[in-house]
Amino acid sequence: MILQATLPFSSFPKEYAIKVGDEYICSFCDGGYVNNLLSYHDDRADYSVFHDVGIDGKSNTEYDNSKLYMGFEDEIDLGFRGSGLVKNINSKFDHIFCMHDGSLSDAGIELISQPATLEWHEKYGNYDELLKMCRQRDYNECDGCGLHVHVSRAFFGEGDTGSYNIAKLILLVKKFWDNRIVPFTRRDRCALNEWAELNFTETVYKSDSRKTVIEKVVEESDRAGRYLAINTQNDNTIEFRIFKNTTDYATLIGTLQFVDAICRYVKSHTLDEIDQCKWEDVFADNMHDEMEEELVYYTGFNPDYPHHDDKVYGTELPFD
Repeated sequence: MILQATLPFSSFPKEYAIKVGDEYICSFCDGGYVNNLLSYHDDRADYSVFHDVGIDGKSNTEYDNSKLYMGFEDEIDLGFRGSGLVKNINSKFDHIFCMHDGSLSDAGIELISQPATLEWHEKYGNYDELLKMCRQRDYNECDGCGLHVHVSRAFFGEGDTGSYNIAKLILLVKKFWDNRIVPFTRRDRCALNEWAELNFTETVYKSDSRKTVIEKVVEESDRAGRYLAINTQNDNTIEFRIFKNTTDYATLIGTLQFVDAICRYVKSHTLDEIDQCKWEDVFADNMHDEMEEELVYYTGFNPDYPHHDDKVYGTELPFD
């Protein structure tokens, strides 16, 4: 229910009111700035700008399809949009769009970023300030809200090469799903089953050709819809739908670092190597402080005592 922005306190329920100066403002109206909140995937949101850091250390928007660009969608809810939160975000962050998603309450906001390299997100994203602004309005982690990360499909390559690398990504996620990935997502099983179910694949064997692996993994995911752990339905991105929302800077950056690391790992390693790898191997060449803290806390990550995990390949039984 949307109410007039500034009214006598008695004009609307107390639980919907916050005091700004001498006025009481309906929290859902965002201080009269409701029109600043875009509808879901509004055309005014420009995703054609790709942010990167040049060799001079400065921000630039020169697109390079060989680079790994990521954009996130962070759903926040159950806070107070009042006192111009949306307007303040719009004025301070050119690369962030505030939208409303039908899965959220009237107080909900979806923070959607333009695509950028990990280095740019870390150096120029200014997400510490962004999330602090949200926490000051009582937005925190909440059940039912997700953090989705889109990665550029072009990074994985063209044609069958790209599809095979995406198949390796799905198989790596499946390999580490129960004991490593699920704890790192911070989501409970019910939420994952509803919004980000583990991709179903046919059993992959060591003798399978690349074409067969693509058919068993990627094409199976394409047929299954978008509410999967790894959503392959989008033309230009691959979407990680598995993470719980956050208003914590270290968790957001650690999540982006995590996605960046596993995408780079699957692209640079064979399926045989992924079948044999340990959890710690995936991050050996792409470790970051925020990600390591999250990995240790949620997955028991320890490079000195690596874990033995499941295999990718199924067991091929001899024919009689």
